[in-house]
Amino acid sequence: MNLLKTAPQLSNPTANDSLRFKNHDWGVTLLLYAFLTLIMWGLFAFDRGPWQDEAIGFYGALVRAGKPLNQLFMPIPTPTRPLCFLPFTLAHWLHMPILIPQLFFGAAWLSTGVLTNMLIRRLFPQHPPLALTAGAVALSASGDLTFDYTGAVGPYLSVALYLGATVAFLKWWQEGSRPALVWTAICLLSSVWMYDAALAAVLVTPALLWLVGGSRWSHRLARAALFWYGLATPYLLALFHFVWKGELYAAVALRPMTLPDRLIRTSSLFLHNFTPWVWALKRRQWFPSPEPVLSPQFRLLLATFGAAGLLATFVWIWRRQKEQSARIRWPGGFVAFCMAAAFGSNAIYASVQFSELHWRTQLVSGVWVSVIVSLLGFWIGGIVQKPLVGAMLPLIFCAFGLYGGLERQDYYLGYWRRHQTELRSIVEQVPSLAPDANLVLYVPPGAPYLLTEATYLAHAWLSYVYGDPTVARRIFLWSEDRKTGCKIQGDFLACKSEPEQPPNLRYPIAKTVLLAYDPADNRYMLENHFPAALAISDGASPAAVRTYTPLANIQNRPLSAYSCSLVNGTELLARFFPPRRPLEIESKGAFRLLPVSGLQDMVLVPESQATFASTGIHPAIKFQVGQPAMQIPLIRVQVQIQSLPGESQSTRHQASLYFRRTNQRDFSWDQRLDFDIISDGQLHSAFINPQDLPSWNGTVAEFQLGPLQHLSPEAEAALKLLHVSVGIGLVSSVGVTTHYWHEWVPSAIQVRPVTPGSSPVEDSGLLGSITSSDPNLSLTMNQQMLSADSVEEAVLQIKGQKIGGLARILSGSLYFKPYQDPMDEVHSFKFSWIANGKTFQVRIPLGENPFWRGPISVIRLDPVDDNITPIPKPFEFRLESLHFLQNGRFVYSTL
Repeated sequence: MNLLKTAPQLSNPTANDSLRFKNHDWGVTLLLYAFLTLIMWGLFAFDRGPWQDEAIGFYGALVRAGKPLNQLFMPIPTPTRPLCFLPFTLAHWLHMPILIPQLFFGAAWLSTGVLTNMLIRRLFPQHPPLALTAGAVALSASGDLTFDYTGAVGPYLSVALYLGATVAFLKWWQEGSRPALVWTAICLLSSVWMYDAALAAVLVTPALLWLVGGSRWSHRLARAALFWYGLATPYLLALFHFVWKGELYAAVALRPMTLPDRLIRTSSLFLHNFTPWVWALKRRQWFPSPEPVLSPQFRLLLATFGAAGLLATFVWIWRRQKEQSARIRWPGGFVAFCMAAAFGSNAIYASVQFSELHWRTQLVSGVWVSVIVSLLGFWIGGIVQKPLVGAMLPLIFCAFGLYGGLERQDYYLGYWRRHQTELRSIVEQVPSLAPDANLVLYVPPGAPYLLTEATYLAHAWLSYVYGDPTVARRIFLWSEDRKTGCKIQGDFLACKSEPEQPPNLRYPIAKTVLLAYDPADNRYMLENHFPAALAISDGASPAAVRTYTPLANIQNRPLSAYSCSLVNGTELLARFFPPRRPLEIESKGAFRLLPVSGLQDMVLVPESQATFASTGIHPAIKFQVGQPAMQIPLIRVQVQIQSLPGESQSTRHQASLYFRRTNQRDFSWDQRLDFDIISDGQLHSAFINPQDLPSWNGTVAEFQLGPLQHLSPEAEAALKLLHVSVGIGLVSSVGVTTHYWHEWVPSAIQVRPVTPGSSPVEDSGLLGSITSSDPNLSLTMNQQMLSADSVEEAVLQIKGQKIGGLARILSGSLYFKPYQDPMDEVHSFKFSWIANGKTFQVRIPLGENPFWRGPISVIRLDPVDDNITPIPKPFEFRLESLHFLQNGRFVYSTL
């Protein structure tokens, strides 16, 4: 099998060469390239949504509605890239924000491999196997961090268009084809005005004609260079002006570097092209990798299949072209050209932000290094007279590159799963904002990378999802990691924004909706009241805080078609690959405190609600109390513990809540309250009566939640607390302690109690199904009436199913019957709540009704006023709790 003999360096094809080029069977080659593209990009292409700066393109199309030319040619973020976001404009028009950008990316990537093949065939027409391997290695060059990121579809299209311009330019040079010259102009102009990815290669491309022409100067070469640079000159002038001014995006994107630092960074980027094992196994990430979809074994299997396909195709083409193949001399001039183009591409991007992570730095250099690797393998195979030996080098690059491409798909799919849940939680809580309302998003420190990570992303994504460009100026991202925050000043929420945003923003509290992100659930939750830490801050007015009525600022409005495809998109192939492990979140300290999601039904011990992101043996969490023991008749502990290895989902463990009095320094074994916990990864509540404990006296200074008892060493090592809170019920000022009633009488509702352990949220409540009109639940106080004077607020926790797959705001009523008065509309409270599949908390200020006085004999709850908000029947809901409070203290419970 003597593949390589003697051949010229680079050639202008003869008529026979051209005939071989045209008559070669492309079917197998294209089939291989399609298979490699499928592995690299297409396995989960239509399961992956946006990740970051896609928001800029979609938002740009939204704000330019009614101006189609402005939508097509958006000079964002620089005036030199007016074509960059064209795929997103088309996606917006077609209401396909996931499908269209992915199709453009796949087409750009497949074209890169095919055009690399065509380029090498024009330069080495007698060596089709060389062109095959060059295209295949280019298709598996996954060294850039942006690979498979649809926000980078513009750069990848730019690279493909540049290669198209180069191939057409060579065709004109070799064959004198005038249509090829037209295609050269179209592709080159589209490439440079799409993105600056191929800038360095554009500057040196005329040298390729000089090499093809035998390294001789000619008038034709001068005219060709003049034509090429003439096309690029307007762009180069615009780019020079933009960079020289150093304003806007250029000032942020380009970092000043000394010459030695630039050389070191450029060399590092250049060497990265030759280390494919780093792409696959040791890649530096911008953000921590999310939950993987594919196991390492499955990735290896797919990468092996791709490399095997390349080897089989290589052998097939070599055997068909055997009599035409010849040994190749080392094309030193062409290799130097490839090295210069690759090194120049790396040098231009060396000073760009995040270049150390290989962010957009390897797009063009990867193509030219793929050619070098294929040439080197081909040359080695010719020296040893064994072409398969020479094919091993590109095969190794291909296998590692395919593995790296699968890792990229895994990465962006994992994040899209999280981001889609995050985005859906926002529109479920807030289907639409009132025109004069503002939305504040609170993100606790140490949260994972979010779709709303930065202010500009939150503005763009939510404006696009709501279909309203004005939403951008009515959204504030409150993120401690980004040094933004808010505090109450009079009737306003005064917020300090990021440096590039307006410095001081003020939102009327009465026109504000607050959502808080919960890392444990990866969801934003509606705050039905201001967090206590904010409400009691300096300058906070109690009257102003009471004007916070978020439901009054939320509207029911259906989402647009493109928004629904983002929020409710379903998975195709990815549905068969569930996540394998949770996202690793870097914890800051032992745990992170979160704002309380709504007013609790009990008085929360200060700083008692926490989410844990780190594992540890024998966790001991302490909570300050400072209350007399005799005034604490009830303690509620909410704990969420990850399932332990080797145990069933319903395994119960004994846990302990230790306490110490103010005259004690340490906790002791005999001062503890035991309760049961189910380690199933869900949130459970335990209610503890401490009054029977002999040591329960004096003033309780502190609680300590101790570890689970009687665990195996393996389970103890794997113990992970996901959430814990401690609340206490206090004796009210009139001496009434906690009471429980369970005599709810349903009407037009089928009700069944929630049995312990059957719910992922609480171990109590009622499940209901509304079957006809006027649904209600009534409760008669047979043993002891409710004293209206002893309570001032009702807190209702209710959860309802989505309606038609969308969140809906529903109206409800709470009726009450004083002992000697009728129960009618005068004796009632109206409220609103959101049916979105999640628990919603409603606060009802009882004191605002002048008839709320004296003993109350009957309470009636209408979960839905179907005359105001009609609902399809049956409608499933869950009444989790209805509690009555005085001065924020837990007094009565009906469930």
